Amino acid sequence: MTEMDATCAERFLNLRAVDVAAHHIQPDSARGKQDSVQAVQTSHRFDILYAWLTGKDPQANSPDTALVNVKAEWELSSGRLMDLGCGQGDQTGALAAVLAAHQGNVSATVVGVDPAPPGYGAPYTIKQAQDYLSQQSALSNHLSFILGRTGPEVLETERFDTVLLSHSLWYFPSTTVLRDTFKAVRESGVKHLLLAEWAMTASHPNSVPHLLSALLQGQSPVQGSNIQTAISPEQLKKIASEAGWNVSREVTFCPAEKLQDGGWEIYGAREAAEQAAQLELGEGDQVTRRMVQSVQATRYALEEAVERIGKKQVRSMDVWTAVLTPA
Repeated sequence: MTEMDATCAERFLNLRAVDVAAHHIQPDSARGKQDSVQAVQTSHRFDILYAWLTGKDPQANSPDTALVNVKAEWELSSGRLMDLGCGQGDQTGALAAVLAAHQGNVSATVVGVDPAPPGYGAPYTIKQAQDYLSQQSALSNHLSFILGRTGPEVLETERFDTVLLSHSLWYFPSTTVLRDTFKAVRESGVKHLLLAEWAMTASHPNSVPHLLSALLQGQSPVQGSNIQTAISPEQLKKIASEAGWNVSREVTFCPAEKLQDGGWEIYGAREAAEQAAQLELGEGDQVTRRMVQSVQATRYALEEAVERIGKKQVRSMDVWTAVLTPA
């Protein structure tokens, strides 16, 4: 990769996503490939870190734009960090690589925490992915994982300076659980809460199918799917405020065209629509009937959008990031 090919975040962090992605579990045929699934995902996680650390849009600068005036707030990544809802470690690995590369600016470690069971996930389980990442000598001194426990459970016995939730907010089973989690994080003495989630906006027309897929799954969530509670940034900020947090800054950006999530979520939306269509409804069940009607209408809009755009041209919707501090 030349300097001109590097993203804004890669140039600022002085890291190549394809190199960091090589530390993750994946087929040998994909390792080292700039357009592999893992390399694209790692690049996106760098963009999120850039938005958190600098308060700037990672996609706003062209490759030849000077970054000398862009400053990082390294305090956000100092001390002990919890990556809550870490999954297979995409954000954990990206953050650990940044911590390793910038030891002169920051002294920190990141702990990936996820309540999922070890066998969750495919084609590699969450435990396989985390174990593989933990064995990488370039990152092992900067990361660790805790599986099968929620954030509040971990916070009962361990102290952290910063908690981050990156594309894990929609996994929560309800807004009540999310609010309780934010409250537990604040009451534990955490200094910073970093959030990143899909923004429920589509600044590029080709990301409309992703937006519709999220809305559909929010209406009729599939057991075990990525979207259990589809929630907007405004709703998240309200919940955070109720739990005792203030938003210090926020950045919303349109992610890179090659990010795959928008296309992936179409499959989950179709499955949710099929499940809703199979519900047996009694004559008095008007609320559920309206929900099913709304789901099917949203599916129609989704399929029409995919047909007009073309399946291979579907993009991911905008991403919202925020830095919060205790009120």
